[in-house]
Amino acid sequence: ERCFASTADYPTRSRLDPPKLPRRGDHEKLKKLLLSSFLKSQVSTAPAVLHAHGKDESLHIPVEPDVVFFPTSTEEVAEAMLLAKEADCCVIPFGAGTSL
Repeated sequence: ERCFASTADYPTRSRLDPPKLPRRGDHEKLKKLLLSSFLKSQVSTAPAVLHAHGKDESLHIPVEPDVVFFPTSTEEVAEAMLLAKEADCCVIPFGAGTSL
């Protein structure tokens, strides 16, 4: 009789493969709204930027965002939140990426 489970009993996934999570909202609409409301330099969909903002120092599997916004004031944050609500998109704040 076995009293422990083997790793062969569980499906494995490479740490490099992001989980397949359901996406909510209209991300293309949000990108367009952000680009029409803010400076182009404040909105990024560049692969390197998405990659950098999809991971931190935690042990969680990295998942890249659809768009990254760089606000310069609390008013811009508030406006971006309203745009995300209009597009029915979730927002994940990102600080220094230290997961603290």
